[in-house]
Amino acid sequence: MGGNASAKSKRRKVITIATRVTDALSPYVACRIGCSDCCHMNTMIYEHEAIRLAEVTGRKMVRLAYRPINEVFAHGAKFNGKPCPFLREDRCSVYEDRPLVCRTHHSLLDNPTSCNMEIPPAKQTRPPMYDPDLLEKPYIELNVKHNPAEPWGNIAEFFPD
Repeated sequence: MGGNASAKSKRRKVITIATRVTDALSPYVACRIGCSDCCHMNTMIYEHEAIRLAEVTGRKMVRLAYRPINEVFAHGAKFNGKPCPFLREDRCSVYEDRPLVCRTHHSLLDNPTSCNMEIPPAKQTRPPMYDPDLLEKPYIELNVKHNPAEPWGNIAEFFPD
């Protein structure tokens, strides 16, 4: 967080670390090409991540107003079970540019069934995973320090169909 680098440069460093973690975990996770259960979860992203996705895809992005965290999560919960707007034929169409939250979600099971959003909430169990907060918390702190009122919300709010 310290240092003279820009917030954008610091974010890139966190993304680089997340990519290295993903690569290192690859042989041990249930996540594989064609597995898209996590792409039906409430995926919260920052506006700067949505801007990047709009730039690389050419899709029109909706600007969101800043909202308190409880409002963001309450509204985002309605997206549970709905596919990410960038999911195409069970594959991420923005994989190389995906947001940090997508980079840090991995199931350490032999299969991805615990990520399936069709399972009733009362019967869902969180898959064993490494603690994604190791990367997400510094990223959140960096973003809050850089722009405390940056809007964030579900990826589908930024890119409605």
